[in-house]
Amino acid sequence: MGRRASSVPGCSLDKFAPCRNFTALARLRYRLVDVFTDRPLWGNPLCVVLDPCPSELMQAIAREANLSETTFPSQTGEDSYEMRIFSPTLELPFAGHPSLGTGWLLGPRRWTQVTSGATVIVEADKDGATMSQPQPQFERLEEQREAILAALGLRTADGISRSTVAESRMSSWRPRSHLTVSALTCRGWPT
Repeated sequence: MGRRASSVPGCSLDKFAPCRNFTALARLRYRLVDVFTDRPLWGNPLCVVLDPCPSELMQAIAREANLSETTFPSQTGEDSYEMRIFSPTLELPFAGHPSLGTGWLLGPRRWTQVTSGATVIVEADKDGATMSQPQPQFERLEEQREAILAALGLRTADGISRSTVAESRMSSWRPRSHLTVSALTCRGWPT
């Protein structure tokens, strides 16, 4: 069974009709990068689209690449770039391995990377890349203390807070929250 041409914006449902955006697709250069490894075909694969890409094609390209993330960087200065990150099904405001892989691919430098969810520094050299982390936001959850302790089967904790690492301006993505229970005492576990 053939692929539906309608998966690319500007293409007709008729599989024999020409795709108006084919020229744009045919001219986009991309690279596959293996992140978190020093061996080809290991680690976390990433697709980095190197050429300017129409926004309406980004999600379709990420779906076609079918990797956990595809990035679309756009250099904004000598040592800075903006980037959009897409999974096969939605746009992400920020993600770590695409940030590292894209910064490394763009070349040795101390890059300032801006996405909709965070601004980070990516330091890349021939051997790899490191990056700063977005600052988490902490929210004390004392009013829910008893319910949280009961749900975890605990009797006590010095403090309970929720930390949110990335915020999004996109309604389709929700920030991940991590519950932090500080100074857990083992003898506080129920018998």
